[in-house]
Amino acid sequence: MNLKNILLTLGLTLPLALFIRLAKSNRLKLVCIVFIIVITLGERLYIFNKFNPFSPKEFFYPPTTLITWLKQNGGIDRFWGYGYGTISSNVASGVSLYDMQGYDPLYPKRYGEFVGLSKERTFPQTFTDTNRSNAELAPGFGEKDLMENTNRLRLLSLGGVKYILDRVENGSTENTFPASLFKNTASMNGWKIMESKHVTPRAFLTSEYKIIKTPKDYEIALMDKTFLPEKTVLLETAPDFANMPASSTGTVQIKTYQPNKIVMETNTTIPAMLVLTDTYYPGWTALVDNTPTPIFRADYTYRALKVPTGIHTVVLYFNPLSVRIGLILTISSILILLVFLIFYP
Repeated sequence: MNLKNILLTLGLTLPLALFIRLAKSNRLKLVCIVFIIVITLGERLYIFNKFNPFSPKEFFYPPTTLITWLKQNGGIDRFWGYGYGTISSNVASGVSLYDMQGYDPLYPKRYGEFVGLSKERTFPQTFTDTNRSNAELAPGFGEKDLMENTNRLRLLSLGGVKYILDRVENGSTENTFPASLFKNTASMNGWKIMESKHVTPRAFLTSEYKIIKTPKDYEIALMDKTFLPEKTVLLETAPDFANMPASSTGTVQIKTYQPNKIVMETNTTIPAMLVLTDTYYPGWTALVDNTPTPIFRADYTYRALKVPTGIHTVVLYFNPLSVRIGLILTISSILILLVFLIFYP
């Protein structure tokens, strides 16, 4: 440790501590305590910036024509890279884009199992080096592999992947991207952006639901060719309204989409389930016109909630109990420390 930093800290702390001990006025003690806290925080911030410098974001994620196009046209729709068009799974979050894959050793187990359907058509049963850090779809390569892996095609649709990135090095043909399923929506610098014509919306309404109880039943239901995810939602517990297949439900618009807050407006002719193809996770709270409403686990890994008839504002925000408890403990500890320093004889 740097001797200069040690001497500076002791030179400030010891005289102030002695003054606090000898001072008779509680107000003077409190001023000194606050001063010590401010000096300590400032010194820690200085050391942090000194030994942990941050480079500009552009050094790690330089602007490219592809990223610029996706940011301008993709919105909150997801993308996936095929073959040589693959982009590392930790890039999307760095440039504020949405990928179905991700690099995070703490990703939810359910989502990892869900993505694993693209490889074996069954949920992975073991934790291996392959899925330890990455939640990734089965990789693809070659002229025919995209269409031959029907499991992956199903997951791309379920995951709301609207754009598939292709490279000229892939040698893709009509066999790779049939015109009935995809269209070439943009080309640039050796990249082709293929838009899927059959993809589950990021948010939609449906009055038809099916109750699924076991993982094995989920495997069968999710991969069933007759299952239309934008028409039917798979739930583990039934909402308090009758199942109404093939009924017209209405519309949903996403007004605000942020990492910790989502605002939507629904207009329904009958009670319906609002499905959001974002990962279900504890700590999310849902409000319908400022009234709390439960969040259901949908399609094994996504979220859904009931909305009544009419026009309503739906807000989802992330406010986990663990953060609130941590904040309370931190503030309580600081207050206890202050009381102890002021009143301890």
